[in-house]
Amino acid sequence: MKKNYGAAWLDRSWETAWEYRWAMAAAFCASLVVYGPELFSFSLSMDEELAVMHGPKAVFLEHGRWGVVVLKKTFLPEQFTPFFTTLTALIMMCLAALVMSASLRLAAEERTLFCVLFALFPQFAYQLSFSQQSDCVAFGLLCSATAFYAFTRFMAGQRLFLVLSLAAYVFATGIYQALFFLPPVLYMADTLRRLLAAARPIPPAPEEERLFPAGEECRRLFFFLVTALAALALYVALTRFFSALWGVPVFGYL
Repeated sequence: MKKNYGAAWLDRSWETAWEYRWAMAAAFCASLVVYGPELFSFSLSMDEELAVMHGPKAVFLEHGRWGVVVLKKTFLPEQFTPFFTTLTALIMMCLAALVMSASLRLAAEERTLFCVLFALFPQFAYQLSFSQQSDCVAFGLLCSATAFYAFTRFMAGQRLFLVLSLAAYVFATGIYQALFFLPPVLYMADTLRRLLAAARPIPPAPEEERLFPAGEECRRLFFFLVTALAALALYVALTRFFSALWGVPVFGYL
């Protein structure tokens, strides 16, 4: 009998979404507590007005953030929309927290706590104050988290995920350069978690989480460094390509 891989994939996706529903709901409610004033009030700063006057090319491409320009020309054509731009940013920020918790393979209670704390810590307040890029930066955060998640799937034997990891890593860096450093932080957090699990094995934990083979870790580190350097090289190349394509010089970031 012929297998229906599409239906199987949809079933697994639905099961995963259902499993993560409480963490997503808790993180979103927490984000409303922290960012509610920004969500339910609207004003324009001088920087936001300049983005409207000059367009995304002049404002973002000269800083090497071609990913924002690509998004503004495709999926997010409006500079900003009161309420909905901020709402979109909050949803994508919560989704990024879910992806990070999945990358770290946290238990259900740990996952919910992680996502709530991520939403409660006001690290995103600065970005939300710039309505012309808040949704794009939130999408970049999601891409950066996805890059590390895809890398973990690649190391688990699913080779095609390396392409997704590299593409997401490059695009996240193209949106906001600081997002380049999120996957290394997640890599260190995941390594520390597995090291602690190996040092203090808990019997219910899977056997692979109670082991910390040095050879496998060196291989994992090698592939991660290669992926990060390749993403950085591709980002620089694409920045120069878009700069030449749209005729906007890039200042200060390369």
